Amino acid sequence: ALFRELLNKDFDLADTARFALGPYARSLTRSQQRQFMTLYREVLADVYADRLSQYAGAPFRVTGERQIGDMTMVSSEVVRPRGPPVKIDWQIAHRSGRLLITDVFVDGVSQRLAQREEFIGIIRRNGGQPGAVIAALRQRLQQEE
Repeated sequence: ALFRELLNKDFDLADTARFALGPYARSLTRSQQRQFMTLYREVLADVYADRLSQYAGAPFRVTGERQIGDMTMVSSEVVRPRGPPVKIDWQIAHRSGRLLITDVFVDGVSQRLAQREEFIGIIRRNGGQPGAVIAALRQRLQQEE
């Protein structure tokens, strides 16, 4: 619940969702866009909560920040009892007077780009129908119940 609140408040979900669908985002009807955003928000919360829960209780620290164009990259790490620290970078943008997270990099892997590759793959395997992502997200949520 706490992560869902953080996601809704501090992530640029609209931008992330459009990016995840790539050029197919414009092909969705208004109804499909609403369905996608609702499902996307739920799946994203589950994915991040699941990935980050494996580090619960481990020390977390911010290690620095740097500017990349108009974005700020905040570097952090989770120190695990065994193995090297997990590096987590938070890409932050200024949007409408607010700071919003636009991507999370876990050990250098962009979660935003990984989602895009997954969604584009689903669409292509289903004859270029962007609605296929909605069905896939709905199925993923049902499997997690």
